[in-house]
Amino acid sequence: MIKLPGKIPNLSSIAEKIEYELDFDYNTSVTRLETFDDFLSEIIEPYIKGEKIFYRGEKVNKIDRTLIPTLFRQRHLLFNEDETYINLDANGLLDFYNSVPEYLEVYKKIIGKVNVSKMYNFLSFSQHYFGISPLIDLTKSPFVALSFALKNRKEYDDDVLFYTVEIKNDADYTCDVKTADKWVSEYNVTVFNDNLMDFYEDFKFDFKQYKLFIEGLRSQGKNISNMTSPSAKLIDVPTNDLMRFQQGVFLLLNDFTLVGKGYLTKNVRDDFLVKKWLINKDICPILLNYQLKERPYYNYDTITDLSAVVANIRKSYTKGKENDSILF
Repeated sequence: MIKLPGKIPNLSSIAEKIEYELDFDYNTSVTRLETFDDFLSEIIEPYIKGEKIFYRGEKVNKIDRTLIPTLFRQRHLLFNEDETYINLDANGLLDFYNSVPEYLEVYKKIIGKVNVSKMYNFLSFSQHYFGISPLIDLTKSPFVALSFALKNRKEYDDDVLFYTVEIKNDADYTCDVKTADKWVSEYNVTVFNDNLMDFYEDFKFDFKQYKLFIEGLRSQGKNISNMTSPSAKLIDVPTNDLMRFQQGVFLLLNDFTLVGKGYLTKNVRDDFLVKKWLINKDICPILLNYQLKERPYYNYDTITDLSAVVANIRKSYTKGKENDSILF
């Protein structure tokens, strides 16, 4: 006689747990915003109430458009010939920028020297003006995020992406530059070359060295999830005009292994309430009009050029004064 188990496991809950553990693009929290009212209630109302939420807008929903720093969108710049992977720490970051001495010279002349113990200001500058850094842009304003997502387009062929990030633990958030410098100085990320399969086929991959690397991480009590899922910190220290204008904050991902364009998001989602929203393409023209009406100075054509924003405002103001003088 076969003895049946006393309790049958809930397979759906097991599937949800597996999905949560293996999510690599925040899809476990995807919510569709179908109407303008949906956007107002889910995004704008919490913002008006003053809830501590940060935002990011993406142009389209594509699987290869994962939430990774600009540095790793061009990771080929990090590697020497035949390198399969690198361990990138704060010194390695500085070495990367040292390979462009003209850029460091510009920064040195304008702001000052760069060193690994005080590197946050430099990375912030690099994100906005050099376009390559280990930081990810977020903003305190949903209107800024909307501008970057909608990009003043007249037509929308695809739904657009919108992220909201809410703090769970204040220890993961700082407004202090010294704390930000400390977090950057502790940077430690392993990055695999995009050409990994080429190395594998040519038998150039040093499996013995990589095995020692894995064993070293395990000796520190880290499992495969820890190695591939980053810890996350939010840095709210504005350091330049664009960052202040765009109400910018930075997300710093650390202590993980990046293979391909994705990473396990579990640790980030454990630390922060990250929600991924898909905005119906049909309401995007309505949202664009709303954004331009409510925050015209976040027009996408000028949002990365503060001097152009102010010039447009001045032009509009002086033109209005000329019209007034004609009337009177």
